[in-house]
Formats: sequence, C-alpha cells, structure tokens
Amino acid sequence: MTTQWNPYAYRGQAAPGWLPLKTDGPDARWWVAPSVCTLALVLSAWLDLSVLSGFGARPGWATVAVYAVPGALIATSWLLPHRRTLRPARIGLGAGGVALAFVLTKIFAMAIMIVFLCVALMFGWNLHD
Repeated sequence: MTTQWNPYAYRGQAAPGWLPLKTDGPDARWWVAPSVCTLALVLSAWLDLSVLSGFGARPGWATVAVYAVPGALIATSWLLPHRRTLRPARIGLGAGGVALAFVLTKIFAMAIMIVFLCVALMFGWNLHD
C-alpha cells in the first residue's frame, strides 16, 4: 500500500518572502530545527531554574507561565507535516519560541528587580546603615 499525498493540503509554493524550494516532497531532515530549538528551550529553563535556586527561591506558577507559550510554539514546530515547503515555518516557530522564552524571562527578572527597588526605597534601605 502506498501513501498518496493530498494535493489540497500542501501548497507547492513557499510563503512570500522565503526562497522557493525546488521540489515539494517528504523532508528527511524535518527533525533538525525542532530538536535544536527544544534543546535550547530546555537549557534556557535549566539555567533560569538554577539561578532561581541559587537565590533560594522556589520555582512556581510564574516559571511555568513564562515557558508555556514558547513551549507551545516549539511543540507546534514538531507537529507540522514533514514537507520541504514547511521547513521555513518549522524554523520560524522554533526560533520564535526560543527568542520569546529568552525575552520573557528577562522581562520577568526586570519586573522583580523594579519591585525590589521600589520596596527598598519605600522602607529607606541604603548602603550606609
């Protein structure tokens, strides 16, 4: 039994702005971009959790919330059909997920520092006491 591709499910042209691929067919290296992005996301989460535990903080719901959307983007890059024309979409989703995780963790850390500084200024903490 042979597999027949649905001609209406897969367009033969690439998205605008991308270089068109010569042929459309099964992609043998479909797994490279999602696996590299998954590894980068796991390393980013591990680094953030190790920094938090170094300060004595326990990760909670905020850590899960920060990594939920980037994880969903990377999971979507795994679930796309394994076609050559969808390779740029897999790369874009994975890279976008990793970049979003990086940016969201920096925004979250900046918010914590601003709150700490506001509390410190309200209670009059300084370095000379």
